[in-house]
Amino acid sequence: MPYLPTFLYAAFPATPFGGNIGGVVFEDEPLTPEQRQGIAADLAAPTTGFVTLCEDASFRTRFHSSRSETAMCGHVTVAMWSSPGFVDGYGFVDFSPSAAALS
Repeated sequence: MPYLPTFLYAAFPATPFGGNIGGVVFEDEPLTPEQRQGIAADLAAPTTGFVTLCEDASFRTRFHSSRSETAMCGHVTVAMWSSPGFVDGYGFVDFSPSAAALS
């Protein structure tokens, strides 16, 4: 498996070491759903976002709990936008979550 920059963040902390833990993984190449699921389970965060840079400089994000893919996750989205790897060198970012069922 390739090197994957991986971060754990505490979103919305009211106290030190508090908040909702979210994983953020930057994919150099898209992973299979099974690979994402395994990584999410290994990280043991409630939800992990897998971020892929698209050719047009937009990002695609897939959200996985330790058991299944989820449509969206607010605290992981906050964590993702807080990550230095997310906006480093890219200016405007078009965020497109994976779930078509958000409408």
